[in-house]
Amino acid sequence: MASPLAWHPTTGKVIGTALMTLSLEGIKNTIASQLVSSLTSAILISVDRQDVWVSTDPNVAQYDPSDTSWTVDNFPGRKQINQYQEAASACPSPVCSFKILEIGKDIVSIVNIRTPTMLNLHLMQSTPRSYFYSASDRNRMIGIIVGVVAAVAVVAMSIWISIAIHRPLSRLQISMGLAAVMKNQEAEESSGSLSILSEVSQIQNSFLSMNKRLLLARPFLPQSLLLVDDSSGLDSADDNPNENVHEQPSDQN
Repeated sequence: MASPLAWHPTTGKVIGTALMTLSLEGIKNTIASQLVSSLTSAILISVDRQDVWVSTDPNVAQYDPSDTSWTVDNFPGRKQINQYQEAASACPSPVCSFKILEIGKDIVSIVNIRTPTMLNLHLMQSTPRSYFYSASDRNRMIGIIVGVVAAVAVVAMSIWISIAIHRPLSRLQISMGLAAVMKNQEAEESSGSLSILSEVSQIQNSFLSMNKRLLLARPFLPQSLLLVDDSSGLDSADDNPNENVHEQPSDQN
């Protein structure tokens, strides 16, 4: 590589140059030894000419790394170039010297290098985001799953409690309706099993206890109470206490 050292004061033409020989393979090895991880790829680009000097991307390893005809326009690693263009626009040389960005699913860092021979270079490294954030992403996913499972469990528990309260109370309502018309045996049979909720089961036990006492008292109750049907109810029995009582024939002298 030729670098100008002096210019003619009148014509402005170069009158002295220095010839430098760069080992791109050596530069590549040096850069590769400084990568963040084995998943990281790096690319070294001349800012002035947009020449691609070195790339550690394994996807373009089939190309000759010493081919200096690569430019940003014809470089085969399009992902690297797209990331470089976005990073370079976010960190222009020489205003910015270093910047880290999240581009797509990668964490990209770009460094602006200015050598003593006045070369402006961009060194960009690209590492998969999962290398840095896999643990936090996994914990976040676990948190989301736990939250969803907990929400489903709460909804399921609410439905179960609602059913556990409503069904026994509905049967208890039917049983109390039967008991109200003195159908105590049917009321006991329709009461069903006790609820697993202690408050509801206490109400059921109280009703069953009351209904058993009514069964014991049946032989001593007036026939008018025992002959009340479902449609008439207790109120009609109270209004007409002698409705169902058979008249006894009087003794005739």
